Amino acid sequence: MYSQVIEDADATLTTNRRVRAYSADLRAQSNALLFEFRRHRFFSVSGGSDAADDECVRSLLRKFCATHGTPTSYAGFSSGSVCQSCGSTIKAGAVEYDLVTSTAELRVDGACYAVFIAVRETAAGAAAL
Repeated sequence: MYSQVIEDADATLTTNRRVRAYSADLRAQSNALLFEFRRHRFFSVSGGSDAADDECVRSLLRKFCATHGTPTSYAGFSSGSVCQSCGSTIKAGAVEYDLVTSTAELRVDGACYAVFIAVRETAAGAAAL
């Protein structure tokens, strides 16, 4: 009785190892093909905007503060989310900032939060005049 179960388990394990080796071989072949043919087929295109990324982030943060009121800031560790102002990935475990108002929330990374602080100080200085 147990000998049949053991034979079935051995056969399953052998098949599993064979399938895993075959998939690793296929993965290596596809990586080699991508490496060989990718460079000349898919050229890199970047840019396309006259405004610098920093200015786009400043503009978005100004609009966010003007539309939704003064936000409250909360900081925490990221689980791998995306910055909603610049679009870059916030690595898991890195610090992310949530800018929260009564009607909206914006999740930003450290660089965009520094821009937010600069925008907020500029707005506070302009309001005081």
